[in-house]
Amino acid sequence: METYVVAFDTYAEAREAVDAVTAQGFPEDAINAIVQKSIAKSSAEVNGKTIRAEKSDAHGDPQAHGLDAIVAGKDTVVTEDAGEIVPAGEVARILAKAASGASRGVGTLEASLAESGVPRTLAHNHAARLAAGGVVLMLLFRDDCNRRALMALDPYHPRDGARTRRRGADR
Repeated sequence: METYVVAFDTYAEAREAVDAVTAQGFPEDAINAIVQKSIAKSSAEVNGKTIRAEKSDAHGDPQAHGLDAIVAGKDTVVTEDAGEIVPAGEVARILAKAASGASRGVGTLEASLAESGVPRTLAHNHAARLAAGGVVLMLLFRDDCNRRALMALDPYHPRDGARTRRRGADR
């Protein structure tokens, strides 16, 4: 499995990029995200009163989609370098757990990203952007790289994308 790790400066920018990528057929369940709790709470259009939902004639409760759906209702983790974060998705949770010291104890999100294969400079930049209110996305490619999905990110100018491979994930 190949993972494309990319940072955005704002939640709104990451939300638009997720919408663009999913519009190209990239599955929402293959997108992981890490965002500070305070940013997710203030930026996500999902709470008890409102929900970012597609307009339709369907009856019933509106369903969240995109980045808001990905981060909604997830538990938080406290890290030394990024504060209280919302890790959404399996890879994000593993990285956050390691960064919180609850696992092997690498200690910081930067170290956790680097340990996962993100080049150290990019890991530093990603963690710094997250701490400054940005969002780190991980797109999990389960088969051949979906070039249309990656090209859909171009207009949003993601910062310092890095591809990593997860050992043993292709089995």
